[in-house]
Amino acid sequence: RRRLIKYIIQNPTTLDDQTVKQIGSDLWQLQMLERYDLYRYWLLKYQQYLHYSVREARHAYNQAASALAEYYQEEDYYILKDSIIVAMTTTCAAKYHDVLEKLQSKIVIVEEAAAIFEAHIITALSTKCEHLILIGDHVQLRPSPSVYKLAHKYQMDVSLFERFIKNNFPNVRLNMQSNFLLFNQQC
Repeated sequence: RRRLIKYIIQNPTTLDDQTVKQIGSDLWQLQMLERYDLYRYWLLKYQQYLHYSVREARHAYNQAASALAEYYQEEDYYILKDSIIVAMTTTCAAKYHDVLEKLQSKIVIVEEAAAIFEAHIITALSTKCEHLILIGDHVQLRPSPSVYKLAHKYQMDVSLFERFIKNNFPNVRLNMQSNFLLFNQQC
């Protein structure tokens, strides 16, 4: 019995569609190995059918997911289009780049710009951007890449904000900073 199982596992079916059509309807007339060969043939055909079905289902799912994502982006655009100010994280800006592009924002303000990777700021910009305002402290904060070799070799630990300042790009510095105190009014 073990030899038979080992044989079945090691030797794939040699039957093809023509040979199977020639086999009669009485399977008991076949030798044991021929029956196992036929069984493996049926298994192979069933696996091919399942593989095809899963591939088709995956394709249909991907199309539906893509259509749904497009619908949600369109919905987000209609929610944001009449807004005066749109605020989001750089991760969200990358995710909603198409929506931001449709909004055609002319002014983009980036807070804590010294701690944000250059690529994250660039992805937040649309082609209609006329003014980029970067706010931050390039002396105290820097981006912190997770791979030291890449950071050192490609200077990824230097933000766009710091590059602008080091290259004498027009900038304004605050001499004194004060924090807003927020008070809750009770009625």
